Amino acid sequence: MSEHTAESLKPTQTVLVVEDDPVNLRIFQKILKRRGNFNAVHSENVLEIIELTTSGAIDLVLMDVSLTNSHYDNQPVDGLWITKTLKSDPHTQDLPVILVTANAMVGDRERFLQKSGANDYISKPIVDQNQFIELIRQYLAMTQTSEPPIQNPNRQAEAMHMINPASLKNVS
Repeated sequence: MSEHTAESLKPTQTVLVVEDDPVNLRIFQKILKRRGNFNAVHSENVLEIIELTTSGAIDLVLMDVSLTNSHYDNQPVDGLWITKTLKSDPHTQDLPVILVTANAMVGDRERFLQKSGANDYISKPIVDQNQFIELIRQYLAMTQTSEPPIQNPNRQAEAMHMINPASLKNVS
């Protein structure tokens, strides 16, 4: 294999998976890595999510709507709250966030998108993996064509230094 070909196979974009179910997490990570050739990291810790997304290390967020392990200021929060927080921050407002939920009743999509400000919504389980990866690629392509915000070049290193790497679960 040529060096150029090997380089093209390396994952270049990172998706943050905010998911509380270990089975769903493994499924998402495998699909992202195998079908999409994406890096996938996981966190349910609200402060880590904010630090990762503001650092510039994340290209897209898959956000579970119902989270049982996420807290902020000693209060339980869900994926809608976290998404609304990300969308209200100038540093992360343009970061694509796709809600992922088992809630698929009529009207859920519109209500969740309106309440959170997320870019899109998909229901679990993921039936069509190719369509799922294509949706992610479409959002990533849109963010690559828009002009990136001017950022402090040390911001990513500073934020990553504050994050406990042991708490991030990478795809192996």
